[in-house]
Amino acid sequence: EFPENPMLTYVEPYASSASELVTEMVEYQQPAEDNRVLTNLEATA
Repeated sequence: EFPENPMLTYVEPYASSASELVTEMVEYQQPAEDNRVLTNLEATA
C-alpha cells in the first residue's frame, strides 16, 4: 500500500528503521532563514 501523489518519496534500501530515514533527511535539511532549530514536538514525533 502506497499513498497516492505523495509530496515526498524518500527510499533508502540500507536503512533499517524509520528513525534512520528521518535522521538522514534532517542531516540534509536546509537551515531556515531565522536559523530556527527543530521544536521538541518535531524532534520527537
